[in-house]
Amino acid sequence: ELVSHLLLVDPKQRLTSVQALEHPWVAMASGNSEHPLSDSVIVRLKKHSKQTSFLKVGRTLIARSLAPSEVEGLKQLFALFDVSKAGRVTIGQLELGLRKLGYAILSSQVSELVASLDLTEADVISSEEFVSALLPSSIAASEEKIWEAFSKFDEDEDGFISVKELEKVLEKQGFKVHLLTFLP
Repeated sequence: ELVSHLLLVDPKQRLTSVQALEHPWVAMASGNSEHPLSDSVIVRLKKHSKQTSFLKVGRTLIARSLAPSEVEGLKQLFALFDVSKAGRVTIGQLELGLRKLGYAILSSQVSELVASLDLTEADVISSEEFVSALLPSSIAASEEKIWEAFSKFDEDEDGFISVKELEKVLEKQGFKVHLLTFLP
């Protein structure tokens, strides 16, 4: 529909550039739609939920080291679900928020998503867990950020991460992750 209206020969019938930019298809693609949570966000949450615990913890450590300006948009998105302003989103809040935004998702899927994103076993998603799950790859995969996260694990600075160091960092950072889940 959009393309056909842009290709009309008569300029009086053809869409203006402003009208084209306001078209729902363009608004959705640019992130300016009435659905602030795009399908790509849901896909990224699901993709993150399938990663190993080691990657999830690493991404969380990276997210913790970012400047507030680098995660502002993701924190605003998180606030849409955090209706109680407690800094965490429950299964019910996430499900209700997704439904209000027009997404059909099963309760069991929401429960599985929360369980896989929750690194502290609190049955909620914290702001940090949410941000780390949605962290753009351009940030999470930057060599500098990966090195910073590695350095937090490598406490004795020998260039290796031992099981002992891993356990110590997990405990110190408040993660309740079983080491066996670190394996792919």
